[in-house]
Amino acid sequence: MISAYLHTAFRFFRSHDFLRAVAMTALMLSTGSILYFLGYDDYIAGTCIGILIVSFNDVQGSAIYRTWALVLSTILSGFVVLIINLLQFSLPLTLCFIALLTWLLYMLAAFGQRAEIFAFSVALGMVLSLIRVYEGEALLSYTATIIAGGLLYTCMTTTYHFLTRKRQIKEQLGELAKLTADYLQYRIVLAKQSNFQKEVNLKLLNLQVAIIEKQEKLRSLILSDTKIQDVKSTRNQQMFLLMELIDFMELAVANPANLAKIRSLPNVTAATFQPFLELAEKISNRVICIAQELRSFNINPIQPCTIDFTKAEKTIEEFLSDVGLPKAREGVLLMSNLLDYYRLQRKHLTAMEAMTEKIFVPTKLALTETQQAQFLQQEKYHFTKITSHFRMQSPVFRQAVRMTIALILGYVVGVLLDVERIYWIMLTILLILRLSFGITLQRSVKRVVGTAMGVLLALLLIQLATSIVFFVMLAALGMIFSFSLLERNYTAASFAITISVIFAFALLDPNLYTVIQYRFIDTILGALVSVVVAYAIVPFWEFKSFQKNVVTAMSANQSFLQEILAFYLSDTKDDTQYRLKRKAAFLESSNLNANFQRYKKDPISKQKDAQLVYELVKVNHSLVAAMTSLGNYLKEHDIPTLHPILKNVCSALAAEFDTILQKENIPTSTAKAYMQLNAYWQRLEYKRNREYEAGKKVIDPAFKQELQTVQMILQEVTQIRELLASIQELTRKGM
Repeated sequence: MISAYLHTAFRFFRSHDFLRAVAMTALMLSTGSILYFLGYDDYIAGTCIGILIVSFNDVQGSAIYRTWALVLSTILSGFVVLIINLLQFSLPLTLCFIALLTWLLYMLAAFGQRAEIFAFSVALGMVLSLIRVYEGEALLSYTATIIAGGLLYTCMTTTYHFLTRKRQIKEQLGELAKLTADYLQYRIVLAKQSNFQKEVNLKLLNLQVAIIEKQEKLRSLILSDTKIQDVKSTRNQQMFLLMELIDFMELAVANPANLAKIRSLPNVTAATFQPFLELAEKISNRVICIAQELRSFNINPIQPCTIDFTKAEKTIEEFLSDVGLPKAREGVLLMSNLLDYYRLQRKHLTAMEAMTEKIFVPTKLALTETQQAQFLQQEKYHFTKITSHFRMQSPVFRQAVRMTIALILGYVVGVLLDVERIYWIMLTILLILRLSFGITLQRSVKRVVGTAMGVLLALLLIQLATSIVFFVMLAALGMIFSFSLLERNYTAASFAITISVIFAFALLDPNLYTVIQYRFIDTILGALVSVVVAYAIVPFWEFKSFQKNVVTAMSANQSFLQEILAFYLSDTKDDTQYRLKRKAAFLESSNLNANFQRYKKDPISKQKDAQLVYELVKVNHSLVAAMTSLGNYLKEHDIPTLHPILKNVCSALAAEFDTILQKENIPTSTAKAYMQLNAYWQRLEYKRNREYEAGKKVIDPAFKQELQTVQMILQEVTQIRELLASIQELTRKGM
């Protein structure tokens, strides 16, 4: 247990988040120290605030877009500080400017995540401009130092990202491998027992969201800025590893249901089931080893992948011998297919281990230059994106309105209560208020709890010493941990932020007890304003967007199914379109899962048709898994005589998708295609039964493979049909 905690701590202290926070804090301390010793004390505050404002806009991804965002937010923040200070003489003008600027900034979220973070960074500059009123030359100097601090940080972080990009990608690959291993382990838990199925399914849905987000982040990190052209480059090797992890995840989503199905067969005992369970656990443990290697940056080589299938193969033979045909056929074919799946997983594991240990030497590009452009989500900034959100139904418009009202309300509350540091209330609102009420409430609680913990510790620490050096050290440590924990643990980050802010202000205000007292009170006021506005002002309840997300997911699933058939019948075997359609289906499924996660955090009174929503999300997840399983199996096994039947089956399934999207009844004409597939299977069964009765106990390998393939296809098609029928029934009940 202790060694696990130490290992986690070691990874954290070597993570990108921690190292970037250290670099930012070191920049603040070094710049402040130089200015202090040069006698420019008045420039320290502006420079440090400039660094702080711009640092929030520093996100991983394209270096070009990141640099432009940093520079623009620096200049715009300086301009905002100047305007706010010039308007301080008039409260109405100040409020009008804050309202207009906030609304305009948060409408930029229509452009995506980077624009949303850019808006937050500039809004932060607006709030921090209220710390102190400057006039005349002092105002110009203050504005200039803020811009200088922002540009200084831009230079520092550009250098940092350039030097550590490969390390960042390796760390993220390790995180993806760990999430994939967790997914495998929960699927094993689901197969081992029927208790707590709902809880495990929810964990799987949450993990899928995290995995898809991590995959998208890695694509952006590896492919952005410049195209990969050197076959032997580290980026090309990392792209190969990412593709292996994605394919491995496809297998993880597609096939483990067979493990649970084998366990449920009437003639399968615990002894029959155990070898397959052990194989699943060994494969999961191997992925954990790969994740540890990538995340810890150690130099110890991974032991070669030794997964033996002898025991499982012997179990299949014994099961066939004990149960006999035809009763044993379903179990034998399921176990044989599962064994093939494990062999394919071992193949991917061996490749991943070779890539992790840098034994693998690429002889081609992982993706051609054209494919790289297709898989990278381009950042586009067209004005029409904003204008399309000028409507009350738009989540972007609603959040812009709510943030504007919340900040103005926070300012007014501060004025009415004669709060000395109004910007603390507004800063809390900026950090807490989200589109989802549930997330806003959750962050409010974490913020207040973290602040309370920080206040209590600060009261204890000021009993130990009151020297400036001690306060600076505490403020710096708080800054490091607040920034490095912001995305990992918001309660801990709030705790660290409180320590940093209290001891930073202790350098300016000798009455430290007053600073501590008002820090806590202002945080509570900001949290209350955020929760009230999120609930009462143009609220956005997650169930209202659920129907739209279901339709989008169904459309993506339909396109994926059509591409599965197109790829199977294609002679070129170029899987680019298959991967793109698979990516889209997984992404939309992840969006639906994320929608459900946010829905669960809304008030109970706003969780309309909770059980129906859960069932829809679960069934959609199973549908994507079944289609992925079908697509993955068809990629590996080809039966030319089955092509016409499969074409008819996929057309029938596509028609059933249409009935869901158009809310119509499933046409009876689709049944003919499924009857053709079932008849094909029955002919194979009959042929094998006659062979067995005639004394031919050992089946021909080619015929066995055909039986396995057709049985697998029939199983997945049947499951897809059942899932589509379930979705149609569920949507009719509540949508």
